Formats: sequence, structure tokens, C-alpha cells
Amino acid sequence: MQHTQSGRAALSVLIIAIMVVGAGLGIYLWSHTHRTPVTVRGIAGSPTIIPDTGKQRFSDGLGTPDASTTYPLDEFGAGVARRDIFMRDINNDGHADRITRTRVENGTDHYYDDYKIELYTGDAYRDITPDNMRTIESADCALRRFQFVFRPTWRIIEISRPWRDTWITPTMATRSTYRLVNGQIRRGISEPVKEICNVADLF
Repeated sequence: MQHTQSGRAALSVLIIAIMVVGAGLGIYLWSHTHRTPVTVRGIAGSPTIIPDTGKQRFSDGLGTPDASTTYPLDEFGAGVARRDIFMRDINNDGHADRITRTRVENGTDHYYDDYKIELYTGDAYRDITPDNMRTIESADCALRRFQFVFRPTWRIIEISRPWRDTWITPTMATRSTYRLVNGQIRRGISEPVKEICNVADLF
């Protein structure tokens, strides 16, 4: 009789242990199949899943470059890092003009993108870049950014603000539009937008 009771007790303990392990395994499997999507980068053949944060990333509007070259930086992490070339028809003459974007690092959190715009003239490219076609960037805020727009007509939108006190001190941003007029790029009137830290948020 004692052996029977011991056997039943052991069987009960075994059943409870199996139930606990089963419940734990169920919870583990459920939690690992209902995770929030994360970004997967750098794995060939893997899809990139980006959670919807409700905030669109800034784009300068140039899209995918037709040619791109990266360069080694110096021992301080400074120098030309990358040069992207975009062949785009900006005057609707049926011929591709050339826009070059050059990323320049200075070994700190600050860097800039320099733009060069060249119009195709039939046998060569003519530089029509306005003055100061260069972004101003820091780790936290951009002080000047450009966005290229191709429809309904080609133009460049510039939003910039002055630096004051610190890089993250908001100042009044202004918006200007550049347009192509008689083969030259001309800047329109600057209009105030709002006080802000990162001008990229205003595009």
C-alpha cells in the first residue's frame, strides 16, 4: 500500500513538472513569434523590415546615383569620403545633365555634402553651381540642407538656419528656392519658416 501511494505521488509530481515545462515552452514560443519587426541590414538575400515610426527620413531627392566612389580618409578620419554622380535632365532638353554630391568628413561629428551642378552643352558640361551649395551637418542637427525636385519643373529647395550658442540651440530657419533661368540657377527670396534645431525636419 505504501509503495502504491509513493508511486502515485511520484506520478503526480512528474505530471505537474511536465505541465510546468510545457507552459514555459508555450510562453517562450509565443513571445518569439510575436516580436516587433526590426531592421535587418547587411545580410545578402534578407529583407529589410523597418518599423513604422510615423516619421519620414530626409532625402535630397536625387535618388540612386549612376556612379559612386568611396575614398580612404586620413589618420584623423578626415577627407573626401564618397563621391556620387547623378545623370539627370534638369532643363528638359532630352540630354542628361550631371549633378555630383561629395561627402566630406573632418574627423569629428561634423561633415558636409558639397553639390556641383553641370549643364550638358552638346560637347561638354558647363558648371552652373550657385555659391554655397553645401550642407552644414552635425551629430544632432543640420543647419543647411538641399532637396532637388524634378516635377512639375526642376528646382532646388534650401532650408537653413544660423548657428547660435550651441549646435542644438533652435534658431529661425528660412526657405529659399533655386530655379533654372536661361541656363543659370537663380535663387529666389528667402522666407522665414520656424525656429528649429534640425532643418531636415522641415522638408
